Amino acid sequence: MKRLYLLTIVLLTSSLLYSQNKSPVFFDEFSISLNKSNLDNSISEESFGFGFGVYKNIFSEKMINLVPGFEFNRSVQYFESMSSGHYGNYTDVTICINTLSFPVNARINFGHKFKFFLEGGVFLDFTLGNKRKGTSHFYQPGTGEPPEEGYPFEDKLDLEGINYGMSLGVGVSIPISKIYLIIKPDYKFGVRALYSYQDSVFNRYFRLSVAIKLN
Repeated sequence: MKRLYLLTIVLLTSSLLYSQNKSPVFFDEFSISLNKSNLDNSISEESFGFGFGVYKNIFSEKMINLVPGFEFNRSVQYFESMSSGHYGNYTDVTICINTLSFPVNARINFGHKFKFFLEGGVFLDFTLGNKRKGTSHFYQPGTGEPPEEGYPFEDKLDLEGINYGMSLGVGVSIPISKIYLIIKPDYKFGVRALYSYQDSVFNRYFRLSVAIKLN
């Protein structure tokens, strides 16, 4: 974990030094995205989120580029039921996960002006301002009675502060006047369980990004 964090910082620092020497503009790629959570358990459904990011394309004239950057991503997950302890449970739970992300990707280009590319890399996420809302139900201990009908609730969900993982995607880069339009579907795979009290919450999602890259 520490090695991944240090590698990310080193690569981002290198990109800053490179940009100062080669270009008056630090970031040269700007994206917005729509994501859809990818969950493994049967009690959950996929929900939509969004994000945006800025990046620096290093070695942009070469076949292989290094693309570090900064992103904000908001993913949304829905659970039909989650445990709240021995004497209760939650139903119809919506979880919103906000992350500040530091990705470092390698992009392999094919073509000349109109390019197709493969892209993969690693990322480090910091979670912030996570929320959970739904309906809360409680049992009366020792009575054997069914749970209460429940009442709506909304609270802060304590998740692990740091996540890390891998991403893999494909895309196309289309020249338009003095910019490139980039369309990229990819998949972000968070390795760490952010929440693991009887139910587990991971941050994994498919994403469609649309970006503008400056020449």
